[in-house]
Amino acid sequence: MSSESEAAPVIAFSAIVKRACALRFSLPAHSEYTLGRKPNGALTAMTVFTYNGDARIAAAKAALEKKQDGRRIHILPIPTRADEGVERALLGALQSGDLVCAYAPPPPLTEAIRARGAHLFNAEGDEGFIGENATLTAEITLGYILSLPRAPADLSVGIIGYGRIGQALCRMLLFFGARVRVFTGRKETRAALGEAGIESRPIRYEAGEAIDLSGIDLLIQTAPAKVFTKENAPPCPLWNLAAAPFVGEGVAVRQLSALPAKVTYESGGLALARAVLRFFETENERKTL
Repeated sequence: MSSESEAAPVIAFSAIVKRACALRFSLPAHSEYTLGRKPNGALTAMTVFTYNGDARIAAAKAALEKKQDGRRIHILPIPTRADEGVERALLGALQSGDLVCAYAPPPPLTEAIRARGAHLFNAEGDEGFIGENATLTAEITLGYILSLPRAPADLSVGIIGYGRIGQALCRMLLFFGARVRVFTGRKETRAALGEAGIESRPIRYEAGEAIDLSGIDLLIQTAPAKVFTKENAPPCPLWNLAAAPFVGEGVAVRQLSALPAKVTYESGGLALARAVLRFFETENERKTL
């Protein structure tokens, strides 16, 4: 498989991409968490531990450490995969009452965290974080499209998958005048798209299946499914936004995964910080019911 690693867009992003992300929320005290205090009894700033060099996580750490809250938080790589080095470092620093922020952590790691008496926040279940991440991904992708020699209004773009990223990207492309064809396996979604005047085609998300790409200038895959192989390689450029390169050998693809962590990492970090704060607020509300 040939691929291109993503680089920073060569244009200045529009105001959409540069939208301000204000960190807000005041945190209630929560006695079940480890709370650091100064000699005079006042709470210290949050202590945040990180386990990789991800710029998005560094931005989340900087935002959270501004809170005079006293809690100890560990932010694991996103997504959280099995990694002996990370697990060893985490368990060596973890204390009972700490909070661990992860994204779809492996079950053995989840069990180890809870066995230490720590709390686990799985950001995979936070709708706000997932939504912000999808919007940022779509905005960055739009920036790459705007840097192409042809204007969006002169392009026919195919979008494989109509989840959060696919929906956000479709809206933005239509706003800029592009012709959009959505490939989705959901019959009801295709019906709704048709009512809105948006072209769609069925897809089974099976490797090597025949897909109608006639007239498509650029194909963007958002669904985590292996569809393209050497036998059905698309005749147009293929960009993959999914977390892994879901293409077969011999398929040329521009891999553009984890864009918020690599391009708009400050906004991505603030989105993650907000998710952590929402978790604390939700936990506190649950205790008061």
